[in-house]
Amino acid sequence: MVTVLKDRLLDFHPDTLEHVRMELNLDKNERMDDAVNLLEEWVKKQQHFVKKDFSRAYLERTLISAKGMVERAKQRIDKLCTFKTLLPEYYPKSVAKGHFDSLEPIVQYGLLPKLTKEHYRVSLFNVKSDDYNSGHIHLFYKYVVMICEYIKINDYNNGFVVALDFRDANILTFVTKCTPMDLRQVITLMTMNGEKR
Repeated sequence: MVTVLKDRLLDFHPDTLEHVRMELNLDKNERMDDAVNLLEEWVKKQQHFVKKDFSRAYLERTLISAKGMVERAKQRIDKLCTFKTLLPEYYPKSVAKGHFDSLEPIVQYGLLPKLTKEHYRVSLFNVKSDDYNSGHIHLFYKYVVMICEYIKINDYNNGFVVALDFRDANILTFVTKCTPMDLRQVITLMTMNGEKR
């Protein structure tokens, strides 16, 4: 169970842990422990999972992102394992420095380190150019998945506020360079894997 919130990149309010748990009616230690125990037992019973050693902190964060609903948390863990099996290209084992440098003139992403006073995390996307191809789009998907994985492991929040800035780009250009199937995959990856609520 998560007891202290510490991260080198993300800041938390002193009462974030208690506030988020209280909002989901999981503020009593035994309630959170019981829910995480249920998830832990369920994971052990899943024969099709390659990885079964999820930490209790990871399971708790999954439960928080699922609004405290154990069944929804189970679905999210199941979908995450499925995605990692079916779409391994979006989940690299490691990333070399400079791997995403070609995205810099096209798109910028920022995750604000401080939470809002309501304990929400703010994400900012700025598309700066129309000069990209489908390879850039796939690379950006990998980047977003990597960020979502980091957030899932290290963040503890009430939800997200996402701001998209397309002032310098034409959204129709994006649609012409991205197939509907690709778009569906990335939306599914971001919502289910990233577990935004």
